[in-house]
Amino acid sequence: MNNQLLVNNTFKIYKSNAVPQAKFPLQSLNSLLRQQGLYLYEKYQSSNHDLIPKYTNLSDLIKVMKITNRHVQVKDYSINVIMIKSSPIIPNQLILFILKLNSDFKNFNTVILIKSSIPAFLVQSLEASLSRISVPLIIKDVQLTNHSIEAIINNFTASLNDHDGTKIAKLFGDLEIIYSTPLKMESLKTISILIPISNLEKLVMANDQQLKLIDLINHFLFNTTKLVFANLHMARFRSRLLDLSADGKFKIHPENLHLFNNSFSLNNEDSDDQDELDSFVWFVMASVYDCI
Repeated sequence: MNNQLLVNNTFKIYKSNAVPQAKFPLQSLNSLLRQQGLYLYEKYQSSNHDLIPKYTNLSDLIKVMKITNRHVQVKDYSINVIMIKSSPIIPNQLILFILKLNSDFKNFNTVILIKSSIPAFLVQSLEASLSRISVPLIIKDVQLTNHSIEAIINNFTASLNDHDGTKIAKLFGDLEIIYSTPLKMESLKTISILIPISNLEKLVMANDQQLKLIDLINHFLFNTTKLVFANLHMARFRSRLLDLSADGKFKIHPENLHLFNNSFSLNNEDSDDQDELDSFVWFVMASVYDCI
């Protein structure tokens, strides 16, 4: 599978009881495409002000839409990929069903990643179109807790060959962490913390207690402000490595991959940039999968 699909895209995380071991039936995919077409045609009609309409009926729209489906196995994961070319009305949509091999699918161990500008309707369409008579497809929304976000970040920093402050700072770049507060005043609903790369490097270098990265940041903030940030809800974590948010969204940034040569633990010492991207992407994917 082309791992470029997994970078520079914001995905919403869900869980499901689906087992992505084979392609979906053509009839189910056509049903999904038609449901999307109906929704988009109504959307087009309600917003169209062209003198000559591009689509005079539903069939005109569906003709320019396309759905593809393939199943692949990458490392220890079984993956079913659906891509919907949704016409110029909305950007293309991408759905990945990811199941770790030898998992117990009865416990909703399939993770679904969705890139869509209409995710709620797409989830409804998937449940209606891809359900089997014996096993209805059920998709559950996933929110990222403080524990999940911290575990994903800490998993990555723990995988580095060393804990050199310069390398970690280069990996993450400038950090922005947004905490939500229990206060009801409009101006204090969130607290945004910006940590420049130079400060992050100094912070890690002075980590005598060998604290994990998020714990280290919260400890520093407590010493500086006397506020217990560990007790606040982490709404968003932004870096040049990846973004994570409490509403269950994440984005992988590959632009600075060249900065972490020899920092990330790769099996192949002679790996090229694509090998590094593949290893990095699937380490992040595994962390997301295991920590939600």
